[in-house]
Amino acid sequence: MALCLEGIGIHSSEVGAAIVAHPSGADERLFRRMSHFTAIASVSAYRAAADCGCRLDGSRTGLVLGSAFGPLGCGIKLFDELIEFGDELLSPTNFTASVFNTTVAALTQIFDTRGPSLALACGEESFGNGLEIATLWLDMMIVDCVLFGIGDEFLNLYNKIAGTGIVPAGDCWVSMILSRNTKAKYGILEQYFDVPGKQPDNYPANQALEIARRAIVRQATDE
Repeated sequence: MALCLEGIGIHSSEVGAAIVAHPSGADERLFRRMSHFTAIASVSAYRAAADCGCRLDGSRTGLVLGSAFGPLGCGIKLFDELIEFGDELLSPTNFTASVFNTTVAALTQIFDTRGPSLALACGEESFGNGLEIATLWLDMMIVDCVLFGIGDEFLNLYNKIAGTGIVPAGDCWVSMILSRNTKAKYGILEQYFDVPGKQPDNYPANQALEIARRAIVRQATDE
């Protein structure tokens, strides 16, 4: 059966934006403890769940997060501290936040998901690999739906490597609720991939953002 799109959540900002407001109904204390990377992923996931319009069954929901670079901001801060202070004075906060699985753990806590979960940071391949894993879990009936998220946070260092095709223009995170329900809100995901004359973007979050925009436009047109 085809991979179907139940809900979409997008967080996208201008270059260098640093403030992320926690969604209505979310635990404000939890958001205050999050790194910026985890916060933009969480905001996007909240929006996807709200767009889906139904409560996710935690025991039957999988979680796949993908990123070209992962939580690079906290990782760089950690290395700066290591160079300046040595390993005995590293910040435990930056150490924890520099691990991509910390973001996975936060979303697991927010949505009470108890299905399989996975974090991928494999450059240009993150979007495609994440969809393959979500497809596999659904095909094997391990889960009924997958919360799939992909994105990156903006860092000033990206200005030095602009033009490579895999750097973000700003914070961007896209979340999708995927299932095998052919009556899903946005229908079959595959229909949004191939557009004549449209060249694919190498940057995973831009790939996901383009797919999400096409789905939203198509759904609004159909209504």
